[in-house]
Amino acid sequence: MLSTFVAADVYRVMLGAGRLDALSQTLQAYALPAEGSLRQLRRDDGSGVWVVTVLIDGETLERISLLQALSLMQIDNISARLRAVPTLPGGGALPPAASQPAA
Repeated sequence: MLSTFVAADVYRVMLGAGRLDALSQTLQAYALPAEGSLRQLRRDDGSGVWVVTVLIDGETLERISLLQALSLMQIDNISARLRAVPTLPGGGALPPAASQPAA
């Protein structure tokens, strides 16, 4: 099977499920601490979906993505973002104007 997620990367994922117990059981089974509270969102058709945001490694995310009871509502690869942004000593990001040569 071709891996979809990089195993060592860290992802911020909003997990969703139609039932609160399905979401809670997944959090417990994979020992995932919620980043914030579990909350219910309403869809346009009036139905609800329970959501929670978690930080998760790619290997675990790969397994969770196969669960039928869950939806991956939003995925943000934190590790890729950190690799893509050049930083200056002291932690500041390189300003856009500084990356262009002077005339």
